[in-house]
Amino acid sequence: AMSAYQRAVEANPKDARALNGLAVSHDLKQQHKAAQDLYEKAYESADSKLQNGILVNWGLSLMLSGEAGQAVQKLEPAVNETDLPSLRQVLAIAYGLSGQKDKAKQLGLTNPPTYDDLRASIREYGMAGPTGSGPQAAPVGEVVTVPPKSR
Repeated sequence: AMSAYQRAVEANPKDARALNGLAVSHDLKQQHKAAQDLYEKAYESADSKLQNGILVNWGLSLMLSGEAGQAVQKLEPAVNETDLPSLRQVLAIAYGLSGQKDKAKQLGLTNPPTYDDLRASIREYGMAGPTGSGPQAAPVGEVVTVPPKSR
């Protein structure tokens, strides 16, 4: 999938969907800084409807790189403007990871995952892909759910 997205971006450097897909591919390879640079370009190129889905992926990428606080900063303004469930879910996870458990609970997340839980969930998703056929980028805005920790 990565090479297909790379060719699409080379053909049209402002194709927000291709940029997002390439960014997700980088995240699945644990190349989070490269992914975040691409999410920024995708966000700037996208229409407002697509921007929210890109923010979901960008927030997950920031959390995967240990930057939950930055994810909160990116996601909060969008959640305040829209009530998109996927944005709220990812913001809740970011709150939990950044130690803001009360805010996470306000958004419905009662048992926030750890960074290790999040990474393991993404790793499993990357190995299976969204269809179970192997690694591939998720569609824009598809949220990878993180199962609660068993205690």
